[in-house]
Amino acid sequence: MEEFLLPWIGSIPEGATATVDFSGTKVFMPSFLDEAFGGAVRRGYGKAVSSLRFKGVDVETLRDLKQYISNALAEDSSSLQSS
Repeated sequence: MEEFLLPWIGSIPEGATATVDFSGTKVFMPSFLDEAFGGAVRRGYGKAVSSLRFKGVDVETLRDLKQYISNALAEDSSSLQSS
């Protein structure tokens, strides 16, 4: 994640959207999706992750992915409020 995903997310200009294309990927491990995208939010990339679009995923996986991001954003917001 630190080697590829975070630098890519960090390079997305503010206000732009980018697409993550999962086409051809056979298995989506929940722990991977949460760590990769929720983890990017927890590392300070919440705004950029929120702008991402996802392609090539089934409806259930997309719902789960959005939930991981939403949960991480809520955690991030809570930690900012309690500091």
